[in-house]
Amino acid sequence: MKKFNTKEELYEKIWIALKIKKKELSYFNISITEYELWQFLIENFFKNAYKLTLSDIVNKILNVNYKLLEDYIKNY
Repeated sequence: MKKFNTKEELYEKIWIALKIKKKELSYFNISITEYELWQFLIENFFKNAYKLTLSDIVNKILNVNYKLLEDYIKNY
């Protein structure tokens, strides 16, 4: 299993999934940057996670809860 030494290194690998999700969210008039989406996921799902695989992370990106995300944006 590939290990990432920094959040930035991991971000580079999953950036395309974030970009896809950003595009999908735009269809629902949710405006967010890839970086903001990444920060939301870190704060709400990955902060205390252990031994996540790359596929776990991409799955969470592509299936993010819209309501939680909208609440996060309002308070960001």
